[in-house]
Amino acid sequence: MNDPLELESIADKRKFAGFVILLVLCAAAVRLALAEQYPGFISDQRLFVQWMESVRDLGLGGAFAANGQINYPPLFLWIMSLYGDLLHALGISANAGSVSFKSLLILIDLAAIALVIKLASSVGNYNWRSFTIVLFALNPALMTDSAVWGQVDILHSMLMLLAVIWLPRRPFMSGIIFALAMLTKFQAITVFPVIGIWLLTGLAKERKFRPLLMWAAGFVCPWIATLGYFGAAGSLGKMISQAYTDAVGFYTSATMNAMNIWFYVMGTDPNTPDTEYMAIGITIRNFGFLLLFLAVVGICLYIYRSREESITVLLKASASLCLAFFMLPTEIHERYSIPALVFTLLVLLKDKKWTLPAGLLTLTVLMNLIIVLDDNVNYGTGVWMAIVNLFVLLWMFRSLWTGAGRDPVPAAAAKAGDA
Repeated sequence: MNDPLELESIADKRKFAGFVILLVLCAAAVRLALAEQYPGFISDQRLFVQWMESVRDLGLGGAFAANGQINYPPLFLWIMSLYGDLLHALGISANAGSVSFKSLLILIDLAAIALVIKLASSVGNYNWRSFTIVLFALNPALMTDSAVWGQVDILHSMLMLLAVIWLPRRPFMSGIIFALAMLTKFQAITVFPVIGIWLLTGLAKERKFRPLLMWAAGFVCPWIATLGYFGAAGSLGKMISQAYTDAVGFYTSATMNAMNIWFYVMGTDPNTPDTEYMAIGITIRNFGFLLLFLAVVGICLYIYRSREESITVLLKASASLCLAFFMLPTEIHERYSIPALVFTLLVLLKDKKWTLPAGLLTLTVLMNLIIVLDDNVNYGTGVWMAIVNLFVLLWMFRSLWTGAGRDPVPAAAAKAGDA
């Protein structure tokens, strides 16, 4: 005779599978409707389409050599070229502001949702698992960034997330994925201190050399292939300068529409050049870097001291560091908040208390994107977001330190759904 509990479990799994299928279809439908209704940020999309055509005509190496406007690393360009080849085979032209181009971004979104569903499978509580998946799949801020704006911030954000999550158990793959994140967008470097201090902590406390060596080996592999390819194409220097070195310090405003401390919270007009000196004798830019450095030190100390389960520590530290990167330095764009939001949403799989920052960040990131799209960035529309974001950042740091000495969650509790 079948066990009633086993039959109930099978029924729950089938019910959840049906829910997931409907959710993914709904997520795709909503994104397609938004992409059709709103053209988004046309200048970004026009550049992407131009880069896509350049890569299709000249190859990756030739595109960087001939097109000085390319300022993204090569991985997304390569993905766009594959998508462009598919459209060309179907006789379709990709146009900025239309579904023909945004469908690529929607496909990347759906892949991200599938990954989150997989990562959430360890949560035994079906209700909480469903809530976290819905919050990610139908997150209005994430949908606005891709289906409306026409950007691809979810790609490097998910690669950063995967590199962090795989770090404790699959360091070689973590290194590969982090290299791919860096080859997607330079902003991925944000979580490197988290990865580095975790590896060094294992080395210092437990004399574990293998994770560090495996991670480094994985990280090197994609770079060897990339540098070899662009070196052979004669465009290595152009790729490095356009995608990485020239991107730093290109804009000198205290904030580039990011609702952070430099949007009036510090008493600084957002348009103030960050090369100006502050009263204490250093530039605004250097003071922002100093604040970020202090945040990095604090987060590294949390990783070193914390006794929570490894994945929980890494997710919380990464979420806090990504938000600190958005909030504290100068020259930050509004979309640089997306990795912080992604990591915060995934922390919910481990700690329900992070529902508050997840909800508040969803609101502020969404509204930040909307006012930029509407060309309506001013003190009245934005300062409240900067204040809320600062509150969330301080809440995160307080949460890190209050949980630094917490013992790991027992396995039985984790299986029961105490995420």
